[in-house]
Amino acid sequence: MRVHLGYPAAAAERELLSGVDRRDLVKTLQTITSADSLRQLQESVLEIHVSPALLDYVQALVAHTRRAPGLNAGLSPRAAIGLLRAARAWALIRDAVRSFLNTCKRSFLPWWNIAFASAAAMRLRRSGCSRPCRSPKPKGSIP
Repeated sequence: MRVHLGYPAAAAERELLSGVDRRDLVKTLQTITSADSLRQLQESVLEIHVSPALLDYVQALVAHTRRAPGLNAGLSPRAAIGLLRAARAWALIRDAVRSFLNTCKRSFLPWWNIAFASAAAMRLRRSGCSRPCRSPKPKGSIP
């Protein structure tokens, strides 16, 4: 798979030219995962289900590149496999992010309810009420 990133902005290029050799910066990076963990992630990607509709779509894309005017060579079967693996990896990441966000929401809501109720109780105590006072509903209001 090939990714084209384009050229850096002038200021970023100036920093690259005048800064530290980037190969030296690699030596300062910290390991964030083990080789075994990385292998497990790669295996997890292959377990993501690919629907027949997605296979049809990938085959149509590949076929289009093979017929498109202006292209010397279309995508190979190996490129199609790479595209599917990238789609599976993206699905795995997206699902992990969604799961993380859902976990955050589930963790946050009970805290929010407690905090909101505590803040409301403090406002009531400051105002001199010992319990919530209900105001009568105006006539014609929605129940």
